[in-house]
Amino acid sequence: MEIKTEIENQISDSRRLAFFLSLAGGFQDAYSYVCRDHVFANAQTGNIVLMSGHLISGRFLEALHYLFPIIAFISGIYITEWIRYIYKENNILHWRQIILFVEIIAMVFVGCLPSSMNVLANVILSFSCAMQVSSFKKFRGIP
Repeated sequence: MEIKTEIENQISDSRRLAFFLSLAGGFQDAYSYVCRDHVFANAQTGNIVLMSGHLISGRFLEALHYLFPIIAFISGIYITEWIRYIYKENNILHWRQIILFVEIIAMVFVGCLPSSMNVLANVILSFSCAMQVSSFKKFRGIP
């Protein structure tokens, strides 16, 4: 009989979940870039490059367009770490399940927002993506 390690027993470390989270992150980036005014939700390095280009060109108001998702991403990481700290000892509900629930609610909400609210949509998407990235940092113990 084979003894399974703690990592193998955690569903948050499963191949299936890693696959779906990778797909979700890519979809969120594609959706926010194509449908929500060319802003990245998951890859904040892209937003930093775009913001820097606008700043160098002297288009300061357009640069703000990218600053809000970056701030939301940083906030999402902070809130995730806060939730993890508070709920890490909870035996009923794992803290990662709370994060996924919040993310699902956020995605449904964003999907209902009209295109006139793209700034808000991108902020929520970036916040949600940060929660996902911060919650699922490793796969089978590998960063």
